[in-house]
Amino acid sequence: MNYWMCLKCRESGHHYGGWYPDASGAGALVCPLGHGSLWGPYDSWDPRPPINAHLKAQANWRRLVEKVSKIVEGSFDDCLPIQPPYYLEALDPLHRYGPEAKLQFDAWAAGDRKELFLDWLEKQPLPPSVKGVIQVPSDKLVASHQIRFNGERIVVPDRFPQDWRDAIESGRYHELIFVMDAATYMYVGIKVRGRFQHSSFFGGRPVKMAGMLHVDSSWRIRRVSNASGHYAPGPAKLADFLTRLKDRGFNLATLDLQYWDGRAWAYSGKAKPWLDQQPTAMAV
Repeated sequence: MNYWMCLKCRESGHHYGGWYPDASGAGALVCPLGHGSLWGPYDSWDPRPPINAHLKAQANWRRLVEKVSKIVEGSFDDCLPIQPPYYLEALDPLHRYGPEAKLQFDAWAAGDRKELFLDWLEKQPLPPSVKGVIQVPSDKLVASHQIRFNGERIVVPDRFPQDWRDAIESGRYHELIFVMDAATYMYVGIKVRGRFQHSSFFGGRPVKMAGMLHVDSSWRIRRVSNASGHYAPGPAKLADFLTRLKDRGFNLATLDLQYWDGRAWAYSGKAKPWLDQQPTAMAV
């Protein structure tokens, strides 16, 4: 069977919309995109017959769903999914940091490639100057990063990285990033931009809470915040987290709090006054 193609469709890049079997003569065919009757014979420009276009689209969709499902893998009620600017980081097998992953997407888009972006990305090596975001192996997460509480102090596990432990206990560093899982267990580490981020703990999968802890050299929590670009917890999540700390015996009247609204620090002060100002439904 011969095929004919609308020439205007060909010029505008519509690979399939203008292809039709030559059953009664090209002059009798009408382009569905309204281009009129400027038809030319099928040639080697695109050897794929249009009858298979929907099958290809279905196959591409299935593959895309399979690949992007990682973003919501492990979801649970009231969870925090990773934010859109970091989707590519989570999906990239090499976990390029969000801004670097965006550069890869821009390069793919500028090349007018026919290959799916995620398929193309898997073939791109990391440049020597770029290192992917570290992913903590699931079998090491508890042993190296899960904390427990001793009053208002946290206790890190024995396998917590020694250089990080030394940095905190010497007073050279005070900031820890943390995430909370569905069972309300907490995991901490020291942020290293582009290398160790909130997404390092669970590979970008959903969490219950994320933010920052400011601790002193004895591991006593002095300040908390909801600062996390990867998960961006809102006021309801922060209120819930503070309530959990209160239930553990924390004195919110002396605990410092910083609230990031996505653009600026909207609050800096003691935790109790901020929590008291939140709607009752939040502070539960």
